[in-house]
Amino acid sequence: MGPPIKVLFAVSLAVLLVQCGARKNANVKDIEVSSTDKTWADSVKDGVQDVVPIPTDEKRSVALQGLDSSIDDIVVGTEQHLEIETEYVKKIRGSIARASEVEKVKKMVKRFLQVNRRDIGQTRNSVRDIICNKYQNFKRLTTLVKPSDPDIIEPCFNNKLEPTTTRLNKIIADPQRNYRRIRRDQKALMKQSEGLYTLEQWKGFYENKVKTESVATYKNELNAIKEASLKALKTLYNAYIVWDKLDVDMKDGLKYPSDVDGKVELVQAAINTGTEFGCEAMLEALKEADRAEKRKRAAARKEAATAAQRAPGQAEIDD
Repeated sequence: MGPPIKVLFAVSLAVLLVQCGARKNANVKDIEVSSTDKTWADSVKDGVQDVVPIPTDEKRSVALQGLDSSIDDIVVGTEQHLEIETEYVKKIRGSIARASEVEKVKKMVKRFLQVNRRDIGQTRNSVRDIICNKYQNFKRLTTLVKPSDPDIIEPCFNNKLEPTTTRLNKIIADPQRNYRRIRRDQKALMKQSEGLYTLEQWKGFYENKVKTESVATYKNELNAIKEASLKALKTLYNAYIVWDKLDVDMKDGLKYPSDVDGKVELVQAAINTGTEFGCEAMLEALKEADRAEKRKRAAARKEAATAAQRAPGQAEIDD
């Protein structure tokens, strides 16, 4: 009998977050892009002009509800994911205890590490998708809707602060680097198995080294992803409140700022989310992929048109 598969006996966090994100997106209609892409930052030099507040108060309230729901989903999903991991470890442990061949134990150990590594990566990517989706919604709001305090426009967009990317932000923003880091650590762990030959030695290696270190890494990574994502979503939540001066309690016990500098700091933190969590880079990559696809289709149409023009002449030669 082969090693147990981590079917993720409950819904995995990655799947849960994707489903929740889709559900929230279905409930929150995107703000229609105006006929011009002129932003408030663009309008500062020419004087701030009035804009029809396309997103209604009701829609903005729904946006906050969507952020709230995503925050709850990530907290609950992380706890659920860790419970799934505990069950998976128990099943692997039982299978290894019953194994009668060294090669089978080796395969189960490697599979265990591979599944955890993949699971962490999928969770990270799903969380980043949610953060970037919420960021794009906020960015669209700042493009189309005048803030409640016009004095924050110029400092928010013309006096940009350098993003303060933290270690936690990088855990989500650079998935490939983090995947390689975990892979490197796992290789170093497996290197400690050199010189192990007997079945009992390999069973002891899993129980005393692989299980202990891998489970600790899994918990640390998921908790770090949770902490970083909650920080980002709460930052966006507070920025919505500041931008519209909504009568809603802010996250993390913050009080609505009374001065321009305090408002600017909160809004800029949300704007910087796009850079700090890799959203702008991801968006640009998607745009470039779309442009490449359009170039490819244009080249194919041109080639087809050229072939069609040559066809009649070719027919005469054939005759």
